[in-house]
Amino acid sequence: DLLCAGEEVIALVRSDKDHAAAQRLERIMLGWEQELNRTLPRPQLLQGDLHQPGLGLTKSQRDWLREHCRAVLHNA
Repeated sequence: DLLCAGEEVIALVRSDKDHAAAQRLERIMLGWEQELNRTLPRPQLLQGDLHQPGLGLTKSQRDWLREHCRAVLHNA
């Protein structure tokens, strides 16, 4: 919904043993595009992990998030 509304979205995605974070995100996006029958803008990708300290992000990535994000949506 946020992407369809033109909102900028940053997605925190973890890699798994079979797929890099970018591949996982692209597969999800392609599924939604097929479902909605339209092309969607791609969210900005941050590779991380909710189970890791600091979300698995570097200090500079966390600082950037604090500066540029006004809301967090956790869909797990």
